[in-house]
Amino acid sequence: MIHLLIAAAFTGPILKVRVDGEGYLRFIRDGRAVYAKEAALQISNGTLADSAGDPVLPSIEIGSNAADLAVDLEGNIYTTVQGKRNKSGQLVLALFPASEAFRTEDVVLVADDRPKLGNPGDDAFGVVRLIPGFDVATPKVTVTPIALKSQPASFVVPEPLANQFLTKGQAPKSKGATKVVNTGTGLQITVQEHSVVEGDHILLGQIAQIDGDANLVEKASTIDLGDTPSTGVRRVIDRSRVLGRLRMNGILPEQVNLSVPESAEVRRKGQMIPNTQFVVTAIQALIAKGGLSGTWESTDSFADLEVPSGKLDLKAEQMVGEDTGNASVVVAIYVGGARFNSRTVHLHLKDNVPPVQAGSAVKVILIAGHAQVEVSGIARSQGRMGQAIQVEVQIGNPPVRTFHTGVVSGPGAVEVRL
Repeated sequence: MIHLLIAAAFTGPILKVRVDGEGYLRFIRDGRAVYAKEAALQISNGTLADSAGDPVLPSIEIGSNAADLAVDLEGNIYTTVQGKRNKSGQLVLALFPASEAFRTEDVVLVADDRPKLGNPGDDAFGVVRLIPGFDVATPKVTVTPIALKSQPASFVVPEPLANQFLTKGQAPKSKGATKVVNTGTGLQITVQEHSVVEGDHILLGQIAQIDGDANLVEKASTIDLGDTPSTGVRRVIDRSRVLGRLRMNGILPEQVNLSVPESAEVRRKGQMIPNTQFVVTAIQALIAKGGLSGTWESTDSFADLEVPSGKLDLKAEQMVGEDTGNASVVVAIYVGGARFNSRTVHLHLKDNVPPVQAGSAVKVILIAGHAQVEVSGIARSQGRMGQAIQVEVQIGNPPVRTFHTGVVSGPGAVEVRL
């Protein structure tokens, strides 16, 4: 196999980096992905590339006028242009099974299997560190054929990072609660199985009991494990993520006894809306708009809904079918005055209650506090179930006529609250 190394137009500063973990840097060469554990990153034709001119994958556009390059542990690339610091992109790492055998090609590695992709700091991918003294390959200025050996050397991925810290004779990862037992006496960290947090970031101290050296406990408690999930979504926290973030903050795995339940999860603090509350809001809106009188019931089987904390309001925004036996109402959810989401409630008219006609005899239920009295009356206006109408009532001997406003509560029945 012949690979042509094309002359690259390198400009500006150089970043000498390596992956501290199980991940590999990714580059694109001749339309295919290639990999490396360490590389000299520099600007080639306006994009970030390795010493052979292979652009990182996915591409990170830099431009040719960057004054410097910088990278953090999570692979974020920063540049300074005209005195202003900007984030240009983030490196994406590849993670291969331990059985993968690589083929060497110039300054990169070639693999046959498709890797798992992720960002530095996630799971077992590792972090990106700057290294001094890495030999930078000098870019060639002519087109030169480079022939690979007929029997390319194989490159075997080291054993998984977690197993490197198992004590002698200890079994690999087992089901249930996962524990890494080390000889260090720095920290004992026990992650809770279920955690609820506020804010936009998950801190280790919010989801775990941390004991040990006071300085290390304080440092570990503020370690950021990532973004808090959206309300109603649960985020799984595994051992490799915790170990990776500890390492990023200078706490080595051999300093920690770590226990993480296999089903450890985190969710954002919120509030629950019972589905019955959506149904009631929909029925009230339907009746207020003059929908058919009767008993409406929901044909849905929705679960209760979790939404962010804050002042809650439900408002009916759209309605169709109110004059038929089947209707739908869009109920919007407002939290703290801002529209958060909505739910469509489907309703069916179970018992049809005909409207009260003007001039018809009705049963008037007079309610005063906890007392109520039923008397006969005459409807002086027409109304459907739940609507307000005028009624005439004659009470006493001789009878005294009085007029009241009441609400149609059933077939031929009107409630009047005094």
